[in-house]
Amino acid sequence: MDKPNGQKKSGINPLKAGLAGAAIGAGVATAANYLKDEKNREKVKKGFHMVTKKAEKFVEKARNETMELKKEAMKMKKEMPKMASKVIHKKV
Repeated sequence: MDKPNGQKKSGINPLKAGLAGAAIGAGVATAANYLKDEKNREKVKKGFHMVTKKAEKFVEKARNETMELKKEAMKMKKEMPKMASKVIHKKV
């Protein structure tokens, strides 16, 4: 439905948007308060470092597995015509 000035409704409930904004603001304030302490900042740094290392290992493993699958697919692509020829020329 159009608004009187020709704009369309956005479909966003202003109350929900306000509550979401308040929740985000409270979370940011809590995080800022938590990070005031040097020990807490170090814990967060270590956590981010650990997550980064795990993500790097996961990506590397996925990359290696993808390359192996690609090699197998290329090998099968080369073998398919030979296999099809054997099936076609096989006497029943």
